Order: sequence, then C-alpha cells, then structure tokens
Amino acid sequence: MSTLKIGQGKTYRIQKEAMAEFGYDLQFAMKGGYRLDDQYLAWFPNLMESEDDEFPSLYGNVLKNDGKTLVEIAPDDRRLEKILSDTSTLRIVFARFRGRNYEFKGVFKFDGVDRKRRQTIYTLIAETIDTAKWQKR
Repeated sequence: MSTLKIGQGKTYRIQKEAMAEFGYDLQFAMKGGYRLDDQYLAWFPNLMESEDDEFPSLYGNVLKNDGKTLVEIAPDDRRLEKILSDTSTLRIVFARFRGRNYEFKGVFKFDGVDRKRRQTIYTLIAETIDTAKWQKR
C-alpha cells in the first residue's frame, strides 16, 4: 500500500515523479493537472507567497490557513468559468513555490467562489490518500 501524507518530507522534482505514485509511467509531464478517474484530479499548482504576488504561471495559487485553504486566482472571467465547470472533482494537490520541488499538500474540495476577485476556494478534506487503487490500472 502506498500512502501519501502531508509533512512526510517526500518531494518531487518533476510532475512525472509524483504521477508515478499513481502507477503512471509518463515520458513527459508538464500540465496543471491529470484526471485520475471520475472523482479525482492530481493537481500541480505553482504557489505564490501572497495574493499580491506576481502570478508564477497562468493562474495564481495561494495556500492559506496553515495549508487548510487553497485559493486559485483566474487571470480572466473566461478562465474562471472554465474552473467552475468542474467543481465536483476532488483535487490531490502537489504544490510548489517557484524554484522548489513539488510536495503533497493534501486532498482538497471546492468550497466556493469570489467572482469579483476571480478566486476559487478549496478546503482541505484529507491529509492522507492511499494511491494503491490507481496503481492497479
């Protein structure tokens, strides 16, 4: 059984390494997320220190409340609507700050939207996840 847990100290230099936790053998991996099944998405946000920082990628992402809240900031209304078209998917988050490795931050679910600020809010619902069910594909 392979279990990911927040704070276990394991990091991933590239997305391909993290996706191997789910049994994927990718030649190249550099996307914002990978759908694992109908319920889960492995998500790779680049984090900002605060909402006022310059976006490190197309979207801005900020971890708040000691890692219990993740805020995704869309650059425009069209991209916000794209995010909101899929609010039922749970996100297994591997996040990083610029220049650092990816690290498992937990499983998050959609918890609301601030349309004026183009922010989508996600709340931590699990600090661990068993990846065995995806390795058996």
